[in-house]
Amino acid sequence: MNTVVTTTLYANPYDISFTGFYFGSIDEFNKQLSQASYEKVEIDYIDGNNPGLYQATNIHQGNIDLWFDELGKYSDDSHEASAIGYLLDMMHLDEAIKRRDEVILHRGNLAD
Repeated sequence: MNTVVTTTLYANPYDISFTGFYFGSIDEFNKQLSQASYEKVEIDYIDGNNPGLYQATNIHQGNIDLWFDELGKYSDDSHEASAIGYLLDMMHLDEAIKRRDEVILHRGNLAD
C-alpha cells in the first residue's frame, strides 16, 4: 500500500537577477514557468518523504515530469524507491522505472 507522498520543489533560475518559485505539481511548475521572465531553472528539493530518491534519480528541468508522473509518489523507504535506486547503477532512469517490479529485495540482516 502506497501512502500519498507530497513533495515541495523550488525552481531556481540560473540567472541570479530573478527570483524562483516553489511548486508541488507539474501543472504548477508549467504555469509558473510560463509566466516567468526566464526559461532555464535548476530544480531543488525542499521538503517531502523522498529526498534520497530525488537525489538518486538526478531530476532536472528536462525530466521533471517523470518525478510527478512516476517517482514522487514513492517514499524513500518503499520497495519501489529501493528497486529504482538499485537499477540506476545499471541502466537509464526510464528503464529503471519500467523494470522496478522485476527486482526482489529482502530487508533485514544476514541472519534473517
